[in-house]
Amino acid sequence: MIDERQVTVWFSVPEIKPEQKEAFEKVMVKAREFAEAVNQHMPDGEDKAQVLQALRQNVLTVELAIRYRWQPLIRMAAVQ
Repeated sequence: MIDERQVTVWFSVPEIKPEQKEAFEKVMVKAREFAEAVNQHMPDGEDKAQVLQALRQNVLTVELAIRYRWQPLIRMAAVQ
């Protein structure tokens, strides 16, 4: 099992603007809950590692979207 402190570090709220914090915290709470459930209920191994890595990548994408108000790439490509 991955150390719970590491899961907390991975899914903590970074320093962002106050008006963005509420939205990001809501996402991070759910992401942390999901990560904790995966960590507790999946057997250790490559599958668990891949699930947690994918979740971390998605959370970073959410952070960027909130921080910079990104448009989805598909929508951006359609505009060009």
